[in-house]
Order: sequence, then C-alpha cells, then structure tokens
Amino acid sequence: MSSYIINVKNTSDDEGTIIADVGFSYTDKLSEINEANIKISGSSEIKRSLIEIGSVVKIYRGGTLEFHGVVDNVDYFGGGAIAIHSSGYEKWLALENGAYASSPWSATASATIASAVIAESNYFTIGTNNTGTSVDFRAEITDSLYNVLKNLTKATQQDVGIDYANSEVDILDHKGSATSVATLNAGIQMGDLRVSQSYPIGNKILVYGKSEGETRIKSEYPGHGYNEASQTSYGVITKIIRDSKITTVAQANIVADAEVARYKDPIKIYDFDVLNPSQSLVCGDVITLNAPSQEISNEEVRIVRLDKGVKGGEEFLTLQVTNVEYSKIIKSTNEQIAEVEKEIRDNQTYDSYQAEYSNANCSTCIGGNSYVCSDGTWSFAEKIYYDGSVTCLCDIFAVCYGNNYFKFNSGMTVCAPQFQAGGHAGVSTTRSIFSCGIDMCGACLYNLGGGAGSNMWADTTNPYICPCNSCGVCIGTKLKIPVGTNCY
Repeated sequence: MSSYIINVKNTSDDEGTIIADVGFSYTDKLSEINEANIKISGSSEIKRSLIEIGSVVKIYRGGTLEFHGVVDNVDYFGGGAIAIHSSGYEKWLALENGAYASSPWSATASATIASAVIAESNYFTIGTNNTGTSVDFRAEITDSLYNVLKNLTKATQQDVGIDYANSEVDILDHKGSATSVATLNAGIQMGDLRVSQSYPIGNKILVYGKSEGETRIKSEYPGHGYNEASQTSYGVITKIIRDSKITTVAQANIVADAEVARYKDPIKIYDFDVLNPSQSLVCGDVITLNAPSQEISNEEVRIVRLDKGVKGGEEFLTLQVTNVEYSKIIKSTNEQIAEVEKEIRDNQTYDSYQAEYSNANCSTCIGGNSYVCSDGTWSFAEKIYYDGSVTCLCDIFAVCYGNNYFKFNSGMTVCAPQFQAGGHAGVSTTRSIFSCGIDMCGACLYNLGGGAGSNMWADTTNPYICPCNSCGVCIGTKLKIPVGTNCY
C-alpha cells in the first residue's frame, strides 16, 4: 500500500499530522473542483484543535502532494468521531471576482485572456498556458474567476488543471496524455465495471448571445454547430445554449462548433475499480478498455474522475471514464445543483432588452439596420429600403406612428438616400425624398423616375405617390405627411 500523510493547519497557523483511522478519500476531477472526505474515530491520534472551518488540508501520497484543500464542513459524532469535508484549494477561484478591466476582448488570444483573469487571483498564478485560439470574449464583474475560466475553456475546448505544489492554474489543450497510457481488462486490472450509455445530447447546436437593444447575437447554423453524420444516424437533436456574455457571431460560432463536437455522439460512461491502486494515472489520461461481456473491445476512453484513498485499511482507486469526445464528469447531486445555479446566472441578461427592440436613449437598432445617433439624431445610412413589390410604402417601415402614420419631429437630420421602392412600375432609381431638416414641401420630393412630374413622381396607371387633397403627400392612402416645415 502507498504511504499517505495528511497534514492540517488551522486558522491560527498551528500545524500537525492526523491519522484518519476510519478512512479517507480524495478526488482528481477533470476541470472541476476537487474534494476530500476524512473520517476519524474518537480513539484516533488527533489534535482536535487543528480541525475547524477554514483549516488547510494537504494529502501526500508517496511524498507527492496530491490534494490541497480547505475544510468547509465538519460533523461531530458521539464518542468523539469526526467527519471532515474539504474542497480543493481552487475553490478560492470560485469565491473571487475580478475587475476584468480589459473586458470585452476582441479577436484576442485565449492565452492572453486566461493570463489576465488568473492575474486577479490572490491565491494562484498562471502556470502552463497553452496557446488556444483567438476569440471574442466578455467577462462580467458578477462572475467569479472560476466561472470566467470555465466559459473561456468551453469555447476553446481546453482543460483547467491545478498544480497544488506551485499554486498554479494550468490552461491545457489536453490535461493528461492524449494517447492511451494503459490497457485495463475486466476481471484482471479492473472490477465492478458499470456501463451506462445514452442518446447524443445535440447535433444541432444553436448559440444565442447578447442583445442589448440590437439584433440578438446567434450562431450561424448550419455553417456551425452542425454534424451531418450524427443527424443521419440519430435524427436532428437540437440543443440551445444561451449566454449573454457572447458578444459576437464569431464567438457564438466557436462555441457552437466546440459543443457539437462534444455532444454529437452517444454518451458512454464507465465506472469501475482498479485492482492495482498503485497505477500511475491522472485525470485526463486516455486509456484502453476490454470487457467482452459488456461488448467492449479495445475501446479508448478518457479519465474524467479518480477517487483514491484508504477504506477499511485497504488502499483503493476508482475511475470514471467517458468516450473521448464527451470528456465530462457525471456530477453528484450537489454538483448538479451548482451547475443549475451557474446556468441560471449565465442565462440571466444584464441587457435592457431580450429581443430586437429600439431604445431612443442609446445607439440601438431598428429592424436590424438603422441607428439612433449618440446626439439624438437619426442616421439611417441607406438602411431603410425595400427591394420587392409594394402596394404601400408604409409596408416598408419597421415602425409606424399611430394609425399607419410615420412621424418625424421637426429639425430631425435624415441622411440620403433613404427610401428605395423597387419592383413596381416605373421605379428604377434610388433618390433622396428629403434633405437635411424635415421640410416635406414639394422641393424635397424628387422624381423617382418613369413617371410624370418634376418634383413628385406620379404614375397615372399605378399611382403609388400622388397629391392628397392639396394638403400634403399621400402614399397609397397609408402614409400622410402634411405640407410645411414642421411635421406634427
């Protein structure tokens, strides 16, 4: 059996070694917070003053530090027995929030973003930081450092690793070995094998990002988030991902591609005991399994969780592995609750709007094209046009005022050309209907081509624009703008 040492330091900096005579276990999880459970009887050699909330726990195996954590729960039983739960020291990343002064990042190397985020920690520094990819990314000050790193590595398909010995966070393209480091056979190297398989989670991934009064950011399907082979085999399985911190279509596309690669195949989860617990395996390693009775033959899987320790005086090692593409832990109840809470928080929008609305107090979008300038003027910048058959120009507009009226206040600046009415008789040229200011007199209404009149187009066969009772301009009986320099 391997030699273990458990050291504990309390909040007063008193330090000592404890003997977990009932047993103990600790985990190595892929991109998740580790934990340890220690059980001690009343007769154990223990300095009880060492055990308190906030005490630091270090577990050494064969002289190597394999777990470093903080006591966050203690249960006391009759006869002096104690049960201790400790979360990995990386929990501090989940308790710290950064200022994220450089956020949002645009087309920035993910390694640069990771360095900036980890630099805000009081407990960790950056360790190995693989290049990753260039992304658009935003971090909210309401998000912990840990959540920001998880969102970042989800987009870049990387892993988060913790180096306890050096108090470093590693951002890795692949934690552990990407090629098989061991072959385990049922009944020889592994026992109590349990196999679970389920349908693919998604082969049509749609990612929705921020809106903030503009057209909501969304991924471009089927160019991204699409897997044809999976859809052919299993049908179209849609998975929606909502994250208001996704700020560009490019970023949404990256996330969609990353998630479809993970979710397109049936999920395979294997749990088993390793009969030789001295195996040198780490979370993230790829291994090969053989179990003829479960129809497993030379199947490569990836370790997503190791549980090790001592129980009943015997050392043990249990593994949870998945198909390589999935590479995610099946979470405990508490972990699932935490994941749900994070998903709810991620889905919350800190925008003023959920969809495509306009906001006259900021630069926003009307119908996805036209914008309100910061000084309160409107600059349509050639964005309002219709290139199809119309019966009424009112049909062109995204908004109408009141009962089918389109209202402009006096003094409004409108840039030309504004309206393109294509697809009906005689119209072939785009011209400005009015110049700066809002003077809607005849001088501002130009001949659109093909009809009679010098300042106003009229087609006696198809009268889309015609005088209206000599008091203004009527367009198909829908849009009425009175004569004069002031409108409404």
